[in-house]
Amino acid sequence: MISFGRILFCTVALGLLLGLWGVSLAASGEAASDDTVLVEAISGELPDLVVTKIKVPAGLKAMKRVSIEVTVANIGEDNYSDGISWVTASVRFSGAEVVFELPLLRAGEEVTKEIRFTFTSGRWYDIVVRVDPQDEIAEFSEENNQITKRVKVSGIKRRSSGSPGCPSCGKR
Repeated sequence: MISFGRILFCTVALGLLLGLWGVSLAASGEAASDDTVLVEAISGELPDLVVTKIKVPAGLKAMKRVSIEVTVANIGEDNYSDGISWVTASVRFSGAEVVFELPLLRAGEEVTKEIRFTFTSGRWYDIVVRVDPQDEIAEFSEENNQITKRVKVSGIKRRSSGSPGCPSCGKR
């Protein structure tokens, strides 16, 4: 015979596995004295901020200012609260970092922010975008706040140092 306790345990375990609930643990009265802990399922309705896109123009060149678009969405089932009306995000370009603010994103909303940047040399760069880098917002998942895009930046083409009197000087 299957007991009510076993059914309840299976239901809670499945809810946790599917991300439908969080868990709150509490012990009081007699339960506290015999090391029994009461498990209370709570709603999984939390915000979930994710970086959904990094859009970089084609043909990146060193020392040329470009606009990079970053899109952040709240894919969670709730708005963030606790008096927070904005959240920060950061973009790292292989060492350099740009931090910017985003407006309040209600559940299901997204915002695109344009970041202007000049790559200083021709090489591969990792563009890392992280929303809520200080983990100030309680979210459904803190593991999906960052994405990375690797881009190639062309170097500067140097002109030959040949002179009108010696067109082959400086050329190889």
